[in-house]
Amino acid sequence: MTYAVRADMETRFGAGETADLERDRSGAVDRALADAAAEINGLLSTSYDLPLAAGTYPQLAEIQCHLARLRLYDESAPERVLGNASAARGRLRRIADGRTGLVTGDGSTVRREALVRTSGPDPVMTADALEGF
Repeated sequence: MTYAVRADMETRFGAGETADLERDRSGAVDRALADAAAEINGLLSTSYDLPLAAGTYPQLAEIQCHLARLRLYDESAPERVLGNASAARGRLRRIADGRTGLVTGDGSTVRREALVRTSGPDPVMTADALEGF
């Protein structure tokens, strides 16, 4: 599942840059987008029922484009590309943990699955322990 496609990268970063980043590596843009989608889904799977509808979430499309763009650079990614990808990962973490809402293209929000996480020693005050009080 993907939230963005090559055309989204071309719109956001320009067709020339997107083609340059592929540099005779046929299918590199599609692979980078697939890897970025996998990263997104890995984080969202803890809080959302997947799959989410493709092409519906502008926030996720933007995040996916920035993550894919970084993947297309070798070791020489410019600072702005590194910074944009880092900011995109921060937004993704905030969406995944519920600090930022996930909004569809029409402005409606997606309901986050309720998660309760507990850890620690077994409780002392249980119904059985309190029986008779």
